[in-house]
Amino acid sequence: MYQKKTIEQVTPIAGDAFGAYHPVNQSQPVSIVGLLPAIGYVRLAQIVLDPKRPERPAVVPVSPATLWRWVKAGSFPSPVKLSDHVTAWPVDDIRKWILDRGT
Repeated sequence: MYQKKTIEQVTPIAGDAFGAYHPVNQSQPVSIVGLLPAIGYVRLAQIVLDPKRPERPAVVPVSPATLWRWVKAGSFPSPVKLSDHVTAWPVDDIRKWILDRGT
């Protein structure tokens, strides 16, 4: 289903920090940063590809397993535990990671 990718092989969709995703007009470039909420936390399903929702663009277009490998390797921000069953990433950490990669 997913192909294993290294962090160098992932090319996020370019856009400015204030861009937004417009599902009505798919011909417009999609800003990854615009897919994130302004503040707060995001969960795994909001970051990576979701095979159940292929129409929804991913902030980081990789599988969940690849994202967790990157976290373990230290090349992606670590999540925080919000409760016993809830793990999420601060939006600021994800946004910084994206902008540090030059998108």
